[in-house]
This record gives sequence, C-alpha cells and structure tokens, in this order.
Amino acid sequence: MPPLPGDPHPSRQSDFDGLDLSHPGVHDSLETQQNDDHPFNVILRMNDFNEGDRRVHDAVLYCKTQADFLKLSGYPLYGNHPSFDPQVRKVAQEFNQFLDKLITLPGVRTEALFSKLRILLAQGESYEAFKAAMNELDVSLKCNTIWENDSVAYRCNTCALTPCMSLCASCFQAANHEGHDFTRFFSREGGACDCGNSDVIRPIGFCPRHGENAVRPPPPSPLIVSLPRHIFQKLLVCLFLEWRGFKDLYSQEREAMEWEEPFNLAGFCDNLVNPMILLINFLQECVNYGGPMREAMAEILMDKELYRELTKRNSDEVDLSSPADMSLDWRTRQKFHADRMSIFSESLYSCFPDLDSEQLLECECLLDELLFWVIRMNFPQNLINFSLSMLSEPNYTDALSTRFFTWYPLVANCVRRLCVYQQLRERNSDVVQSTCSRLIHISVQMLSSEALCKRLNEKCDLVKVVLNTACYLLTEYLQKTEMTLDPFFIWCTSAKQLEGNQSDWDVMLMEKNATMTQHGYWFVMGDIQNLLAHPSLAISTVLHPTAFSNTYTTLLNRMQGMNVNWRIVRGEHRENDNTDLVQRSFTLEFEALALTMFNFISAIAQQQHYVAAVAFLDKIIVALTDWIRTIGGWAAGDVLICPKYCVSFHLPLHRHLSTALSHFNDMELFRRHVEDFRNDEGLLRRILLHPLKIQVARAEYYAGMWVRNGNQLRVQAIIYAQPHINASFQTPDLDLIRYCGANVDPDWFIDALLHNFHLVDVFRFPVINKELGSSNAMEVATDQPDVSENNEKTTAVGTGRATPDEIADANWERCAEQIKVILKDLPPGKADVVMAALHARSGDNLVYSKTNPPAKFEKETPETLPELAYVFNEDKADVITRMEWVDPMISSALRLLAELVVLLTNCGASNEASLRAEMVNTLASGQQTHSRLRSVIAEKGSRGAEIVDPLFEKVLKNIADFTEPIAVPGGQMRQGSYQLKSDVRFNEFCPVLCQHRALSPKSSAAVLMDVEKMERDLLGGEEKIVQMWIPYQLSDFSDSTRHESVRNIGRLLLCDRFVQLSIVVLEAGILGRPEVRETTTQLVVYLLTLAYQYMATLPPSEKYAAVARFRKSYLATEGLKIVQLPLLVFVLFIIECEKRGVKGKFLEKTMAGDFDKKRIVGGSAEYLARLVSLISKCDDGVQLSLLSALDDCTKDKEVEHKPDANDQKANQDRKAAAKRRREALFAANKKKNSEVMKRLMEKEGLTQKDIDSIDTTQVGLNFAVSTV
Repeated sequence: MPPLPGDPHPSRQSDFDGLDLSHPGVHDSLETQQNDDHPFNVILRMNDFNEGDRRVHDAVLYCKTQADFLKLSGYPLYGNHPSFDPQVRKVAQEFNQFLDKLITLPGVRTEALFSKLRILLAQGESYEAFKAAMNELDVSLKCNTIWENDSVAYRCNTCALTPCMSLCASCFQAANHEGHDFTRFFSREGGACDCGNSDVIRPIGFCPRHGENAVRPPPPSPLIVSLPRHIFQKLLVCLFLEWRGFKDLYSQEREAMEWEEPFNLAGFCDNLVNPMILLINFLQECVNYGGPMREAMAEILMDKELYRELTKRNSDEVDLSSPADMSLDWRTRQKFHADRMSIFSESLYSCFPDLDSEQLLECECLLDELLFWVIRMNFPQNLINFSLSMLSEPNYTDALSTRFFTWYPLVANCVRRLCVYQQLRERNSDVVQSTCSRLIHISVQMLSSEALCKRLNEKCDLVKVVLNTACYLLTEYLQKTEMTLDPFFIWCTSAKQLEGNQSDWDVMLMEKNATMTQHGYWFVMGDIQNLLAHPSLAISTVLHPTAFSNTYTTLLNRMQGMNVNWRIVRGEHRENDNTDLVQRSFTLEFEALALTMFNFISAIAQQQHYVAAVAFLDKIIVALTDWIRTIGGWAAGDVLICPKYCVSFHLPLHRHLSTALSHFNDMELFRRHVEDFRNDEGLLRRILLHPLKIQVARAEYYAGMWVRNGNQLRVQAIIYAQPHINASFQTPDLDLIRYCGANVDPDWFIDALLHNFHLVDVFRFPVINKELGSSNAMEVATDQPDVSENNEKTTAVGTGRATPDEIADANWERCAEQIKVILKDLPPGKADVVMAALHARSGDNLVYSKTNPPAKFEKETPETLPELAYVFNEDKADVITRMEWVDPMISSALRLLAELVVLLTNCGASNEASLRAEMVNTLASGQQTHSRLRSVIAEKGSRGAEIVDPLFEKVLKNIADFTEPIAVPGGQMRQGSYQLKSDVRFNEFCPVLCQHRALSPKSSAAVLMDVEKMERDLLGGEEKIVQMWIPYQLSDFSDSTRHESVRNIGRLLLCDRFVQLSIVVLEAGILGRPEVRETTTQLVVYLLTLAYQYMATLPPSEKYAAVARFRKSYLATEGLKIVQLPLLVFVLFIIECEKRGVKGKFLEKTMAGDFDKKRIVGGSAEYLARLVSLISKCDDGVQLSLLSALDDCTKDKEVEHKPDANDQKANQDRKAAAKRRREALFAANKKKNSEVMKRLMEKEGLTQKDIDSIDTTQVGLNFAVSTV
C-alpha cells in the first residue's frame, strides 16, 4: 500500500487507497547522504534528544545553514521551480524531504516530535535564550494578547473610544491610568488586548511597548527565522491533511448510526480536533514567541503563491523532479471540495440569492483553509486563539476579517444546525451558547475598529452581509399575523375565529424556529451592535441602497405584531403556563432591534445628519403604513378601536418611528420635513391605536381580567416596564401616543381612550361628530360660532356680548335646586348656607348687568341638553363584566392622560433633567447601592453609557447622601448606599412618573405610603387629615418646555369629551359609588387642575373659548340633573371644607392664593382649593362665587357672635374691601370684554354704528358667543 503524504495515521489510510504516492526519484537523490552521521539522520534517528549534545547542536546548525542558503537564494518554501540553479533545487529537495520524514501525521500526535522541533526552532541557541531574543524583538504596533472566557481583563472608560475596548493586565499596569474611570472584569466571551490600536483606545492609554511612539529595537536579520519558516509550513499542511476527508468521515459515522437524529455534530468535530491538540498548541506556542516568529507565521498563512504551489499538482504531473511528498495536491483535492460544500445549504439562497457556492468557498491561501477548518470544526477555541494571535501583523487583520465576513452566512448556517440539534436534545447539553461565545471572540476583534469596518464595508458589503445573516437566522419559520383592524373581527376571542382574515403579513413563529428558542442568534446581534456603534457605519447603513430599506425593515416587519396574546374570556384556565416564549420574544426585540435602533438614532443625532434622519423616518413610515394597510382588512374610513381580546407587545415599527420623531427634533430641517406627516390625521389616528392597546392590556391585567391566562401577560407587563429596558418599549410607546394625541382632534382621542379602555360599558356620552381633518378644536371654538347641532345638542345664544357668567346664569336656578341633592349629608342648616353663598353671585351680577345688559337666552330644557349617564350593569356590559374592574380601568385611562401631559422625557427635557427624574424616582423607593442605581438607568444602544456616565455622578451628588458601609452580625459588611435627600424628595418626587415606572400598582403604592408618612410628619399635630391625597404637582406649560410637535398636548384636557368624562367620574364619586375610589376622583381633580393651568397660558380668545367649553350644561341621569363642571367642582370644594370645619379659613387662603403652588400637602380640601384657585383665575363666575361664599362666612360669624363697636367697624371695613374687589373685578371684566368685542368687530369689518343699528328684539335672532 503506497503511503500518504507525510505517512498518515493508519486510521485514515483507507481514504487514499489506490493512490500512487511514492516518489522513488527523491529517495534516490538522497542515497549518498543516508548514513547515521549525516546531520539530517542525527535529528531523525535520535530518540533521546539532548540539546547539549554536540552532534545535535551541529546538526541543527547544518539545518540552519540549509535554510539560510535557500532564503538568500530566494527559493520558495515549496515547489519545483526550474528557473532556479540545479544546485539550489537539489538543496531544497533534500531539505524538504528531510522535513517530510521528520514531521509526519503520526508524529504530530506525540510530544516527542515537538521536543525536537523546539531545538530546531532555536537554530543553535538554547531554547530559553531564543525565546528571550524573540521577546526582545516583540515590539508591535498593537498588543493583541489573546485570552479565553472567564479571564481577567481591564477596561478604561476614560481612554476607550468604543464600548468593547479591553486591555490585558500587563498593558494596563504598564500604562498610566491613575484617576481614570476603569473597571476590572471577567471576560465572558474571551478577547484580545487593544493596546496600541488608536481606532479603539486613545493614545494616552497605550503602554510603552505599543503604539506609534513605542521604542523599537533595530530591525533583525532577514535570516533570523529562516529555519522555523519551513517547519511552520509543514506543520500547517499536516494539520489540514488530517482533516481533509471530513465529509466522508461524517457520512461513515452517520451510516454507522443509521442516520439517527439528532446527530451530535459538535461532539463529532471534537473527536477530530482532539488528536491535533498538541500540534495546534505548538503552533500557538510559536506565535507567542512574538516578533519575527509571529511575522513569519502570518506571512506563510497569507502567501497565495505558496498555496497555489501546494494545491496545483495533478496526478499526471508526478515525476522524479517533484521536490516533496507532503502537500495539498490532487490526492485530497476532491475530498476538500466535498468538505467545503458540506457547510453550504440551499436555504441560504432565501436571504443570499446571489451566492455562488463554488466561488464563495474557493480558498486562496493557507489562512483561508485555516478559517474554513475553524468553521467546519465548530469553532474550536484553540484554533480561534491561534488565528487571532497574529492580528497585530500588517495586512493579516484585513485578510482574516475579509474572509471571515465573506463566509459569515456559512458561519450562521453552522450555528443554525447546532440549534436544531440542541432543540431536539431539549437542551440537555448547551453547545449553542459556548459556540456563539467563541464566535463573538472572533468578530469583536475585527468590529471594534471603525477604520477596519469601513474597509470591510467597501470590500465585502459588511453591513448588508451581517443584516442578511440576521434575517436568515430569524425568519426560518413564519406565520400569518393575528393582528387586524378590520371591524368584523373586533369581538373575536381566539385566533381560530380569524378565518377569513386575508392579511398576508408574515411574522416570526418562535416556537418552531430553533435559532430563537436556543438563543443561537445572539452572536449576530452582538456583531450588529459592535458594527453600528461606529457612527459612520450606522449612517452609511441607513443610506445604503438595500441594507436598511430592505433587509433591516424586513426584520422589523417580521417582528411587528408577533406573539399575539388572546385573553381567555370564559372557560378553563390556560393549561401550559410556560413563559419562556414571551421572555424570548422581548429578548429578541431588545437585542435585535431596540439596541440597533438606538445605534442608528444616536449616530444620526450626534452627527446632525439631516439626510440620514429623513431617510430613516421615511423608510419606517413606508413600512408602517404598509403594515396598517395590510391589517386593515375591509376597514374604511376612521377606526376607533383594536380587537377587544388580543394584544401584541411587539411593535418595533412604531417604536422606531417614535424614537426618530423625539430624538431628531433638534434638526430644524427635519422638523419641516415631518410637517406633512404631522398633518396626516387619518394616519396618526391609526398609528396610535396599537401602542394604546398595550396600555389597555396592562390595565386589564392589573384589574384581574387576564387571570385565566396565568403568567402569560403578567411576565410581559413586568418586562415591558423593566427600568433598564423601558427606554426600548414603554417610553417610545408613550412618546408616540403623546405625539399623535397632540396632533389629532382631542375629542376623537378621548373617545378612542374611552372605547379602548372599555369605559363605554360604564358611562354614556353624547355623540360628537366631527369631520376628519377639519378639527382643530381650539381653532373651531375661537374663529367661528359653534352652531352645528351635530356637535352638541345645545348652543349658547344671546346678544353677541354675553359673558361666561351670563351663560352659567341661564341655567342657574335649575342647577341651584339640584345641588341640594349632593348636600344632603351636610349638618342641618349648612346646606342652606352653601346654597345662599352660591346663589348670592346672581345678585352680585346685577351690578355688572347695569353696564352690560344681560343676554336673552332661549330657555334650555332637559330635552335640549346633551345627556351624561352612569350605565354600568354587570349583566349587560360587553367587556367590563365585574364591578371590581371598573375603577382600575377608569384610573388607568386617567393616569395615562396624566402621563401624556406631565412627563417630559424625550419631548423637551434635557438629558440631565430626564436622568435626574429617573434617579429621584428610583431612590424614592429606598436606599440604593451605587451599582444597583446605575443598573436601573436605561441606556440607549451600544454607546448609551457615553450619555449617562458624565452626568450620573454629578446628579447623584446633588440628590442623594451617601451612607457609609457598616458591619453587621456575622462579620460581614453591609454595602454603602445612597439615600434621597429630604428636600429633593419633597420638591422633585413625581407621583405620575412613579406610577408610570412601577412594575405593579403595589410597588408604587408602597412608595406613595412612604411619601404620605413624610407629609404627615411635616404637618405634625396641627390638623388631622383622615385621607391624605397623592402629592401630584403642577406642570410647566411654557413654550420652551416641550417640543413644538407635542406642545398642544394640553388640548386633550380642554375638549368637550374630557369635560364630560370628568363630570361623570366626579358625580360617581360624590354619590359614593363603591366602584369608583377616592384616588380616581383625585386623578380627575388633578387633570382638571392641569387643564386650568394650561388654559391660563393660552391667548385670550382661546382661553375664553375653553372657559365656555367647561361651562357647558349637561343633563345627568342622577344626582345633579343639570350640571356644569366649574360649579360641580366648587360645590365639592365647599362640601370638603364643611366636612373638615375649615370653610372660612380655606376660602380666605384660596382667595389669597395660598394653595396656588406647584407642590402642596394635604387632603381633598387642599387639592380642591388649588383647583378652585386656578379656576377662579380663568372663570370670573367662580371668582365671584368665592367672594360671595367668603362674605357669607363673615355674616355667619356676625350672627354667632354679637359684634362690639370695634368688630362692627372691622366688619364694615371688610365689606368695603370686598365691595372694592368686586367693583375692580367688574371693571376688569368690562374692559376685557370690550377689547375682545373690538377685535371681533375689526375682524368682521363692523363699526359701533353697525352694532347699534341691529334690532335685538327680532324674533328668532340668535347670536352665538365666540368670545367665551
């Protein structure tokens, strides 16, 4: 049997049966030197090798001279080159034959060979002296020391240019990092030292041995490693010959197992790699010598001519002149071709249609084949370390990186096969995690350099390859979406009922996709983050012809609306309570899309790149519009609600749109570009529905409506609001709802809120019909009289000069009688006092009417007023079928309104202000360690820490005090922690943000109880308040506070529908309905307070229109038969004051403005007093009512206590002062109305003469009031 090149292992001999591999001519040429004393034989035949033996030393020197001669002659490492002198060719032939006899496949499995090779490598010196000499010459531009997982490494945030920069201990300690922000960590995936790499670390962080300015020794002799070069080449050929024929061995193994599944490919590869561990370790040892040894190894690996010589020979070219027998020629060529094809899959064509497997897998140098075996052998760590250990050599990094990312789809295909195996094994052995970790070890060394990434992008279209690979891994199995806006399916309770829904939108099916269930995609996600952490690459990706608009949006589309949850309305509970699927869904969206989104956004915002910002937004809008159209079904026109019983928490298209709108706002050109989108109300209405549905689903869960679904929704509701990731889910959803809410008709928005939160099961409201696109409610109310019967069933009529007070007076008598219904619980006689105080304002208005004749009003009857009703009935309700669900749904809807109006993150607040608010909110829940507090701050993308870290310590110092570590029983130490300062807690704690960020109502309730305890301590014993109210604070509605696009969000609190909602909730609370709690009543009071605060900032005409809207009369089915909101609030205020016995005191303080503060402390009376105070600034009627009530309190005191002379004089003074205040108020009101009338006359082109000529006695002549 002829031998295999290099005398292969017997177990592999059958692979080459029938091949004639002998070369007698070569052996004959060496006959004259085949004696025991020849230097080659001294080395070959000595088993007990001693480097101190003189013969050995001389033999090694002889080999060195042969190698030097060939090097000086310029003879290549391998090949028969007739152009050279015959003597040179003979020397080369003999030397190569000697090495073929020395380095054999059986030999590389034993330690004895490598003992000989170490002495040969030393080239006549002692082994240790040679290592020291190489070490002295090992000065490179970059360190590139390799370490494996769980090794200790360092990262200096002060010096780092990229988040993944790391340093070995030697370089870190040799450099000066004193006073820097550095960390010492365990490297989870392994890594390489970046010292000297100016693309990754600032030069101030270099150690003395690396970088452009490092001290370098004189260049060594070109012959310094002449002998090791020949040895390296032989060892590499040996390694590859051992593995060629992989496909045949694989087939034999599978046949022996009768092709039984699953097949442990990882274990099979390990069995092939293990016999070569000694060889691989020796190669690594050679590279570790550094300097010329590492350079020689890299040159051999990259030598394309050498590889051609090793692989070109065919069977008909074998002749006596062949210089050597150890090669990669025709004898293994077909086997290697089959091996290469074994890592290709037809499924790759789905995402890489232009792939040519033959061309793609062609190897051009030993480095290519080395990388192929790294992939084929399932990424063995020792082979990875070897291939990465030469990255510091010029051109090697580019060569390795280019080939790695050219074959990146093949890498993904191998990982996918491992995932399938592991899924069948039910994760009994986790090979995927370790494999992905080793892959990250490779790619992170390449993608950490922005300059290298740019070169790779030019050579192999890097961003497109990586994104296409992500698509390949994640889109193997798809299903039709279960989301729809078709009204026909609104009441469907399961996916089975969607039959007939013709939506052709495909989403990921996670259960069947092994790559997702086994988390085998994360190495690609890591590469995407590292790649897009470079701003220039992120921007070029957005502007790429297809990478973003096709590939990336395909990823978005496939996750848009995946994992739909169906609420089990009736029947048995969910049998399988496994929540792994929903957790993986969030992990997938966060890692694949959210982090990537922030990398795009941050790069564009940082560079202020308008073109990229517009491209990003436009492509997302196109994709989102297409999705809305696709799921729309037969829906035509306006859509108000989503299907009632299903929800998906995965809306990446919405979140990309939201983040772009909020983060690109600083670019003026971008703001102009967005105007058309902002004015497309029909699109905005549909866009906000699904983010709104998520808020509804969370409210339903906390109300107990998803109890039959087990933990399915609980896990999602909690993950959705997790503090370290809420910037990727909860925050952009809220931002988008706010953006849409600020730019659609407010009445429509509140209607959408009521319908989606199912509050139409609880309340009935009058119909408000407005044409889409024509409804800027503020403009409608201001610019023209509202005379449409479709808008309301009633219209205020009069002379054209009516005031808000006169409109209220038209129904006053009817209201007054009905108010007694809600005063029945007051002490005897007190109700009459309240009625007298309120009724007195009618008499006071007579003073004003002497100069302004009262308007003539058509008598309003219950038939002409819009009706409000509480209609909840468990037996008749559609969704809210239990009484205990009513309050949670009402309060959740109101709380969402408060969040939209109050919270300023991403819509106007600075980075520091947003960070401060989040830190205050976190510390309000209790003391926090530094690490814990830092971990809960959400970061945005790979470089998010660059924004947070510079501000974190500054803010922390301002808001918190540090508590030193203390010893605890047991000999341990309790960590030092930070505690929120008392003044910061009082002034800056925001209950709205606290409830918004809370993972559950219980967690926020605990924080609010602590705040209540603090407030009671502040009050001391001066007054006992039974129920303290949540310390909601006033907001800031100045123009500079919010982005222009959301500046009108306060309009939501000024529309008719919100007024109606406030009335029915307040009335339900007044009547003591158990299903409406006091905390919900407080939310209404708070929102009304914000409404009047916002109203006060409006221009006069808009302000008067808003006042008029709040003063509209409504017919209630119970309680107050005819009700107006300001009067209802005033009555509530009086009731609470009477209950506490502080009526006079509170009226005085309210008139003095003592409650008109951003932050107050107290119960219902205090917060109603603040609201009344704000109402009185906008509504003259309430101002007069306050004065009258205060006067009545004075009269009551006069009755109870007979005044003496001094008291009489004091009372007269008070009455005179009250009269002067009234007269001043009347005068101001008269002047104000005159100015408004003057502007309106100028607008209509009328003169005073024209006005005076109008006959106001004409029957049926009505003047709608536009000034109120």
